[in-house]
Amino acid sequence: MTQTTLSKEKRRLIARKQAVKRMERQERMRGLLPFVAVGVVLVVVIAVVMWIQIRPMIVGNAHMAVPQSNIDLGVQKFGATVRASFEIRNDGDGTLDLTVPERPTVVEGCCPNKIEIAQTRLQPGESTELYTDLMMHEGMGGKHLFEIILQTNDKSNPTQKLTIKSDWVP
Repeated sequence: MTQTTLSKEKRRLIARKQAVKRMERQERMRGLLPFVAVGVVLVVVIAVVMWIQIRPMIVGNAHMAVPQSNIDLGVQKFGATVRASFEIRNDGDGTLDLTVPERPTVVEGCCPNKIEIAQTRLQPGESTELYTDLMMHEGMGGKHLFEIILQTNDKSNPTQKLTIKSDWVP
């Protein structure tokens, strides 16, 4: 064999090795393609979900409506359980977020129970119930006045005070 034939053989061998390496790279890339596709789909889904949640806050304004913000339970007998319940509505066109304390603030009397609320995020047109159950016994008689201060993202009404009055007797 001549020098030229060896050179041609070497070049063919090198070209074949390069072709094999190129095919191996392509196979590896094809193997990664499903993972890349799943990743892209996942990013798109997350972006859409975030947009759906954020959009009402960007597009519209929340507006909290509380038809009755003061409740007078009147005279109650010791041992009776009574519920003070408030309806809270979102009359705006954006999402309403509520921050609710764990218990009412005592202005007069003692011993408020926990506050319960069904949901703290209301879409336009939705409403929820906020309530607390009260029960007094011997030694807890007399007038009671509780306040519940709600914090909201309603720009025109960022805080709302709810009051509960009662008078407990034996």
